[in-house]
Order: sequence, then C-alpha cells, then structure tokens
Amino acid sequence: MCGIAGIYRQHPGECDVATVGRMLARLERRGPDDEGVALERCAVLGHRRLAILDLSAAGHQPMVSHDGRFVVTLNGEIYNYRELTSELGLAPGTLRSRSDTEVVLHAWQRWGPGALDRLVGQWAFAIYDRATDRLVLTRDRFGELLERACTRCQASDRPVGLLLSDGIDSNALLATMPDLDSAVTCFTFRLRGGGADEVPEPVVAPGHDVVDIEVSRDELARHFEEYCSSLTEPVGDMAAIATWEVIRSARSRATVFLCGHGGDEVLGGYRLSQDLIRLETLRRLSVLPPAWIHGAIRRYMNGAESLRERRDRMRAAAPSQVAGAARFLIDRPLPADDVLKLLGDERGGREAYLMTIDRLYAEGCDDATVLDNVQRVLLQTFLSANILSWADSVAMSSSAELRMPYLDRDLVDFVARLPAAHRVPMWPGKANTKRVLRDWARSRLPARVVNRSKRGFQAGSLEGLLRAIPGPAAARVLDSMPVRRALPGLEGWLKQVPNDYGGGVSSLLWTLLVLATWCDARGIV
Repeated sequence: MCGIAGIYRQHPGECDVATVGRMLARLERRGPDDEGVALERCAVLGHRRLAILDLSAAGHQPMVSHDGRFVVTLNGEIYNYRELTSELGLAPGTLRSRSDTEVVLHAWQRWGPGALDRLVGQWAFAIYDRATDRLVLTRDRFGELLERACTRCQASDRPVGLLLSDGIDSNALLATMPDLDSAVTCFTFRLRGGGADEVPEPVVAPGHDVVDIEVSRDELARHFEEYCSSLTEPVGDMAAIATWEVIRSARSRATVFLCGHGGDEVLGGYRLSQDLIRLETLRRLSVLPPAWIHGAIRRYMNGAESLRERRDRMRAAAPSQVAGAARFLIDRPLPADDVLKLLGDERGGREAYLMTIDRLYAEGCDDATVLDNVQRVLLQTFLSANILSWADSVAMSSSAELRMPYLDRDLVDFVARLPAAHRVPMWPGKANTKRVLRDWARSRLPARVVNRSKRGFQAGSLEGLLRAIPGPAAARVLDSMPVRRALPGLEGWLKQVPNDYGGGVSSLLWTLLVLATWCDARGIV
C-alpha cells in the first residue's frame, strides 16, 4: 500500500504544494520508497510510494497517461492488472513500466469511469483530467460496500450497540463508524476469574463507549437452565451462552446489536490457509501405501470407510475436488464409530454417515476452486445451521435484534467474485486468511488486531463449565427420555465419559446436555 494526498481548487499555488508536501511527510511510513508531487491547473496531487510492483523509477507517481491527458495518484493494488493488459490489447513493449498503475491509466483512457467496473482489487486513487480540469476520487468496493453494510445495519429508531471482541471482524466494523455524532456503545465479554488466555486484549474504540460484561463461570452455570429454556431451538455451540449473557446484560442500553458473525465464512477465515495446503499434500501422498499415511488419513479425511478406501477416494480426486474427497468441515464431525454407537444402527447408520456433506460437495460447479467449494459448504452448514440459528435465538430471547453486516447482499456478492487468492492466499499462516479484509484494515487498525490469528470465543473451557453446572452432566442427559429414545446407544456411550469431562468428549456432552435441558423446559417427554 502507499499514501496519497492532494488539494483541488480553482487556482492552486506554491503554498498548496508546500501543504501537500507536509501531508506527505506525515505519510512517510505508508510509502518510504519514493515521493512525488504534481502541480496541475486545478489540483495538487501527492504520492508516497511503497514499491510492490516494478521497483524501478518507472513506477513513480503521480503518473501521467501516455497521451498526457490524465494524472493519477494511486494507493492499493489492482489484482487483475495482467488480465486488463490483455483485454486492452497492450503489447509488453507499449508499456513504460510493469506497474498496475500504468494499466489503470490505459483503462481510464479506454473506458473512462466505466473502468471501475473492470478493476478487481483494493484501491483509493485520484485521477485528474487535464482536458476538463475534473478530478475523480474513487476507492474499491470492499471498503464503499463494508461501510454501506454497516450503515444499513444501523437503521433503527432504537439504540444500536456493537458486540466487540479482540478480533479483526468486529473491530473492522467499528473502524467504519467514525462519526462520533452517532457513536455506538460497544459491548465486550470478559470471563471473570479466567486465565490470562481467556481475557481479550483491550479493543480500540476511540470516541465510543466500551462496556465490559464480566461474568464468572459460576454465573454462567447458574444461568444455564434459563439459557436453555429461552432458546427457540437447542444449539450445541458454547459461544451461544456467552453471547446470550452479553445481550441479556446490555439490553437496557441497546435494542439492536451489530456483530461480526459471517466474516469468517464469507471472507475466508478460520484455518483455511493451513487446511487447504494439508489437503493438497495429502492428495499427492495418496499414491503411497495406506500404512505409511494412515495417521494423516485418519486425521484429515472424514468418513466411515476403511483407511484404504479413504486413501483411494483421495487418490482418485482431481486437485479441485480434494475438499469433497476429504469431506472437509471446519468443525470435525463426530467420528463414525461414535455415531453408530449412539444410534445403535451399524448398517443403515454407516451408509448414511455424512451423506449430506457428500451431496453438498457434489453440487459444486466443475470450474470452482477448492476454496469456493469449501466456502459454499461452510455457508450452507456451519453458518446457516449453526451460527445464524443460535444468534437469532439468543438475541430474540432478550427481545433484541442481532444484525450482521458481513452478510450484506452486495458485500457477499462482491467477495464471491474475488479471485480465491484474495480471500485465502496460497501460502500458509495463522493470520493469512481474509486477505481482502486484512489489507483494508492495515491502515485503520493496530497491527496486533490485523495480524491476530483466529481465536475461539474467550468464554473459558467447556470442561470447566460442565463441572460447574449443578448435577452430573452425564446423569442429567441419561435422565432425558426424549434423548434416550432418539439415541438408543446413549447409555453405553456415556460410560466412556471421564469424570473430568476431558478426552475430547466435552463438546458432544455439552450438546446433549443442552438438548436434554431444552426438552425438559419445553415439556417434551
């Protein structure tokens, strides 16, 4: 990224040049490699360069078009500049540089403002027309779109709040709300008495009130019955009870709440950069005997088949189909043996195991990328059937409304059209996801927020909460007749649950406990 500055008025002079120079001095960190100022008849344009494409002096800005008519100062990256070069019919010898900025000038010469519809990337630029003395200011749609989504979600005659975590999604929403005349109150969740890793770092909210909702684990446990009975439908995500506590406590100060839900699913978050590389590596290793890679197959390929059958499934997959071959899910499904044990149905259960996931992956387009396939299934499963369900339920239980700017129609449509590498780059990294959002946020949020990897909701350990809820969890689940009828093998499965609820069974036990308590509250027998 770079830094741009300028003044536009009828008769700029040397004092304006000096002013723009001082503006650029403040932007030195954004562009330490080069500096330029252009004095035009009605404008002074300035630029600080961080050289990314074409490190030579040929990439100097402000840059003038070949015909001398247009002058541009550009901050950002045009991801599809090579494709535009071909579309414009520009031979390599006709270009003075290898920079995307020169291609923008050619596009503007050919299509005028219509060029904006063809640009893919992130940018803010000012382009001056010497023939008309007209200055056009433009920036990429992700930034016109994220702010618009937040503005749309703030439409309300009742007070609006923001559920604010220490992550990039909710902090980016806050960064789009600079108007202090309509400042929103931000609400955070803090587990009282939790360990250092359970307490979020302070968030950045200049001009906005930040209210910490502090709740102890014992308080969460005491409210468990009320929480379950308030749900429209039972949900097994532990984050739901913490969100329920926040909205419940904040309801006296706001009726409408904005949140960052959907950011990971739409923009390509979670651990996708690592997982996609693991899947491709596993596909390449699938030519080896199963015994050599049985650990990797067991860990990264879901299914009820034998390890050899799963290996063969991956071996036969095309590179774009590795996620479907592995039946990849962000949250790993319950192992087939546990499902069959709970259902008490070895034959039919084994055949139906993950059948829905197979169908969803099979519905993808032939030319879709691996990331496209993963995100489509993620939106149809984890987001729709889990997050959206409990988010609506926990908000409405307090007569509140939860709004999600990242699910704005226009924003989703724009991100879906981005090349896959601008959602999740090809190289791995804990914070190397949601690239379009992180790039947009680098000049707006602290680096510690922008570069932070995905963290789960900081509500403490699930095992600790299970121990704090009155009555042995396993016994409470077993006492639920509706759950026992649905899961004939429940009693046998519960015998393997350790007294401390560890060993990887806590998530399913929590889900069953919520279901049993919800059924009891609803009078289901």
